Order: sequence, then structure tokens, then C-alpha cells
Amino acid sequence: MALIECSECKEKISSKAHACPKCGNPLTDEEGQQEQQIVNAAADRPRKRGYLFFFYLVIVGTVIFFVGSTIIHGILSTAVTHYRTVDPNTIHADDEISMSPNAFGCEYLSKFAEAVQHYESRELSAWAAIVNDEPYCFSGISLKAGQKWTVLQVRGNLMQISQTTYEQYQTDPTRHGHSYWTQVAWGSKVSKNPPTAQVH
Repeated sequence: MALIECSECKEKISSKAHACPKCGNPLTDEEGQQEQQIVNAAADRPRKRGYLFFFYLVIVGTVIFFVGSTIIHGILSTAVTHYRTVDPNTIHADDEISMSPNAFGCEYLSKFAEAVQHYESRELSAWAAIVNDEPYCFSGISLKAGQKWTVLQVRGNLMQISQTTYEQYQTDPTRHGHSYWTQVAWGSKVSKNPPTAQVH
């Protein structure tokens, strides 16, 4: 039900009334249609509000998702940078390293794993037969003095090393073109900016 205006006396009357209670003017079909339009408009209003609410909800959700993703990415990047800063001796790909005399390595992971198994079982003859297979394997004591390596990749406690610079090649040309799997713990980072001697 809605209030409509009487066409004669302009009094507000119920749309359900058959005639105006003040002046007796009967309600026309045109006035009934006016009342129906008012009722229909009122019924459409909640539906439009629902669509608007859903639209705003999608927009706000999308913005929150992208802002949250950016914040999380920033936090993770900061954590990685902090980790590398806290421990400057941690070995990463592209670092230049030297190897301990106790180190050994092989070109193929399967061969290196076999050498490790013999070494840990104290089967030193079998171990030596593998690591002395030059230039496909090496033991630290057979390396040239001052030999340096470039780390190609790090996988957990293992790394792959190779000669990738001219200076490294000059130290031991026989190993050029070979890369070796070995343990990260046997490597030491070489300082890229060695301290210069001070003149007094």
C-alpha cells in the first residue's frame, strides 16, 4: 500500500481506497497504475543495493589481495637479503672459492656419491681409485696450490664447481671444461677485494 494524491482535492489517500474519504472522488485506473509503479520501484531498490554491495565487495577484495601479495613479497625479499648479510661466508652460485685439502669431488653425482660411501665406510683403496681418476675426479691434495673455482650451483649441502675464469684456467689447464660435484662445507669463499698492503 502507498499514499497517493486525490486528483480533485489533493488530499493524501491510500492507494487501496476506492474513493477519496474527504471529497468522495472515485479512484481512477490511472491513479492505480501510479500506485503500482511506486510499489514496483520500492521492490527493485533492495535488488539494486545487493548488486552494488557485491560489486564493492569484489573491488575491495581484489585491492586487499594485491596489497597483501606486495607486502608478503617485500617481507620475503628482506628476509633473504638479511640472511645473506648476516652470514657473508655462505656460499652461493657465482662465488669464487678455494677447496680444502680434505675435499674430493667428481664430475658425475653418482660417482661422487660412490666415493662418499667408500670414504665413510673407511674403504680408502676403493675411494682412492675413484678420486684419483684425473681429470674426471679430484682429491684436495692433488689440486695445484692456489687453485680457485667458481660455484655453478648449490643444492643443499652439495655444490657444482668449475673453472670459468682465465686465472682459474691458468692454475691447472688439465681441468678446464670439467665441472665437479663436491660438498659445500669443503669450500671457502675467496674475498673479491683482498686487503691492500699499507705503506708506512
